[in-house]
Amino acid sequence: MNIEHLNNRNWYLAQYNTAGKNRESLFSWLNEQNVVPWTPLITRKIRRADSRRCYRERIFAIFPGYFFILANFDIQPVSALRRHSAFIDFVKFGGEIKPVNKDIVDGLMKIYPDPVLNPGAREELNAASSIWLTK
Repeated sequence: MNIEHLNNRNWYLAQYNTAGKNRESLFSWLNEQNVVPWTPLITRKIRRADSRRCYRERIFAIFPGYFFILANFDIQPVSALRRHSAFIDFVKFGGEIKPVNKDIVDGLMKIYPDPVLNPGAREELNAASSIWLTK
């Protein structure tokens, strides 16, 4: 992949299957395809059922089932990205796949920083990686 292909990438909004560890599996696969997936995540304290004063921190997606994808469709065709079983489809505007304004994604990234770049969030994600998101 050369620098021209990196410069021609745009953000798109897509949907994924939220059951089990589909998000982690899909994001890992997309990274292998040289595509950048991102979804804003937060941690919340959830009261433990077995103790009144204890809480567990859980990670939640801000937009469950949706994620942003940075891709160049000249390099990664849409049909290739749809191959993963957890990938549902792109969000379409007027029946077409349209890029999302970069400023919107940048603004969300400032509010919800990428856990890879935030050591505290990375520790939380590692702790939560063995927990199923749904029953």
